[in-house]
Amino acid sequence: MTTFKTYSILSLIIFLALSSTLEIKAQEITEEKIRTLMQEENVPGTQIVHVKNGKSTSYNLGEKKYNSGDMVTAETLFQAASMTKVVAAFAMLRLFDQGVFELDVPLSDYWTYDRLKDDPYLNEITARMVLNHTSGLPNWARNKPLKVGFKPGTDYQYSGEGFFYLQQVLEHLTGKSFEDIVKNEVFIPFDMKESSLLYDDEKDVLYAYGHDGTDGLEPSEKRKFIRENAAYTLLTTASDYTKFVQKGLLEGKGLDTKTLKLMLTTSSKMKAKNNPTAIEANKHLSFGLGVLLQENELGKQIIHTGSNSGRYLAIFIAYPKTKESLVVLTNSINGGVFREKVAKLLLENQTFWSFHR
Repeated sequence: MTTFKTYSILSLIIFLALSSTLEIKAQEITEEKIRTLMQEENVPGTQIVHVKNGKSTSYNLGEKKYNSGDMVTAETLFQAASMTKVVAAFAMLRLFDQGVFELDVPLSDYWTYDRLKDDPYLNEITARMVLNHTSGLPNWARNKPLKVGFKPGTDYQYSGEGFFYLQQVLEHLTGKSFEDIVKNEVFIPFDMKESSLLYDDEKDVLYAYGHDGTDGLEPSEKRKFIRENAAYTLLTTASDYTKFVQKGLLEGKGLDTKTLKLMLTTSSKMKAKNNPTAIEANKHLSFGLGVLLQENELGKQIIHTGSNSGRYLAIFIAYPKTKESLVVLTNSINGGVFREKVAKLLLENQTFWSFHR
């Protein structure tokens, strides 16, 4: 009997060792494929975290700045660009759960926005409309006057300006900076120790440079965010962002069950004109509150992409049923095609409608 037990234990040890070796080999093969994609698409650096069946696999590849020899590590900080909106929306909904504001009360009831004070639709924009991109506000007004383009709540138009408006309302209501709001409602609860909405000079060596130019390999000056913006200033790692996706969006920690369901339920439909491919894709896409939702042959996915000045491109995809997730951060204008190819490499074969919108 002792001999049999000993044999069984040895067999188990050998099996586990072989399994571990095979997993390492498989990861090495996948890493080589990702490196090949980086070369093909001229992407200097990337961070990738893939969670499947409860196992997290990370890839930290390339350089922070092209041809510098300064390599990307797990601690390198990338701009998450518009993926900031999902984190911001989660923080905002945490305040909604706390009774700080209501989703369907006009924002002008809480705070007067000088940039919109003379707009005829000022008193019709609500937080829900901001979060589902039906406020009528443009993505960015830039140097033009800020105007509402249509009756709020009647059409879809993606808007960063809307998120910044809601951010300022919540700063007024709480008396806190939005950096502190997100830190207290998301970063600290989910142990996102490396993340912030503001540039930190003490972490200067950790920030990845963005790249553009004709080949996508020309480093640009680091953009130092000195004013947080709910639409695009998140500085983070793929590991930190994965914590948020897994704990917040997939496990549902931090929000009331009804509020999380509201966030992840279709609230508005995207629209496309004169583009047959996008029209078909948008039949399978919608916005919840702050997140893009996709329906395909695998069911429902939670998605958002990001692009800051065409120099930092990113994407995350999460599957509520299986708890699988993928986060891809890049530091090049060429990251758009690259992030799609990585998704197709690492995830199960499926129709990625979000790549055709």
